Amino acid sequence: MREDIEQRLTLSTLRVYAIILREGRPIGVRELQRLAGFKSPSTAKYHIDRLLDLGLLKRVGDGYVAVGEKPAYLLMYAAFKGVLLPKILPIGVFLLVYSIVVLLLEPSLLPYMAVTCLIGLLLIYESIRLLKLVPWRRSSDSNY
Repeated sequence: MREDIEQRLTLSTLRVYAIILREGRPIGVRELQRLAGFKSPSTAKYHIDRLLDLGLLKRVGDGYVAVGEKPAYLLMYAAFKGVLLPKILPIGVFLLVYSIVVLLLEPSLLPYMAVTCLIGLLLIYESIRLLKLVPWRRSSDSNY
């Protein structure tokens, strides 16, 4: 069942789900249209209907809220103070800072710490790529 849901999610529908999940409150069609940058409310409604069919949303009052188990793709993210961040970001930052501190204290370890530093940089780079895929700020935090 879960694999079927993940196969039926397009990137746009997944982004809509991430927006609703990130907001943490009921979102209406027009607000979703604005947050997702869609040109018409019918596009937002289309994605809402797909998510309703998959059992990932439910209607609450005048809006929709996320329910059910997160798709596997979104398991790579963690919410921190209303911001969706890739889980690999703190690991990458830690490895990079750790490498720099060790190299400052003991420069002779450069051949060994270069790999750790490179892995930290790669994790940070991948985190930035993941941030571009999923809207990561709540609407109250943005400049709308």
